Amino acid sequence: MVKDSGARNRARYTARLLRGDAIPTATTAGLLLGALGLVYMLAVRTVWGQKLDAASLGYVTPWRRIIGGLAELANAWLPTMLAAAALGVGIAALWRKNWRRVLAALLTVAASSYLSQLLKISLPRPFLGAHGYVVNTFPSGHASATTALVIAILLLWPGGPPRGAVVTGAALVAFGASCTVLTYAHRASDPVGSILLAGAVSLVVTLALRVPLRPAAEVGYPVSPPRSARTTWRR
Repeated sequence: MVKDSGARNRARYTARLLRGDAIPTATTAGLLLGALGLVYMLAVRTVWGQKLDAASLGYVTPWRRIIGGLAELANAWLPTMLAAAALGVGIAALWRKNWRRVLAALLTVAASSYLSQLLKISLPRPFLGAHGYVVNTFPSGHASATTALVIAILLLWPGGPPRGAVVTGAALVAFGASCTVLTYAHRASDPVGSILLAGAVSLVVTLALRVPLRPAAEVGYPVSPPRSARTTWRR
């Protein structure tokens, strides 16, 4: 009886979190998708945008001489290392029976990677003079995978990621995106678009699957329930 009452209280607490997160999550996803479209329209489909995009390769040339080798290694191995880390926290989440959160992580990675390739194939890239080229590289597949894997790890982090993990994840995303430019594989707009895409996909997935952005409210994680739940559990 006590356990049933506590479970109901925690379920109601989780439902309140989901309702409170729904509108901000949907709004943020829409803003990210809008920003993705804006980056494409300005950086890819305008003369001055292509010129600025091409200039990004010149800006990174001095850094390429210093850390070009590291950037090549990062391009080759960073997604693989992140995938291994995601697998580890994913197995731990399965052990705790957090099936929905694991599914959200998997869908985030799969959908981000698929959509980045689909957009790269589908979006036209006009040739607009000296700074143009006909092969579309927007968005970057490497940057999409890196960003999605970092998000997956944070989604699966037991009890929710600490601030240090979030900062480290953001740094890895920025580093991976920079490496695609340092190796001349992409211009700057490509990884920027990938980050926006993966971020939007993760928000849509968590919203569709009703996965709280604050996982401490979920059964199976260390829970800090509302006062009524805590009182019930003490009886």
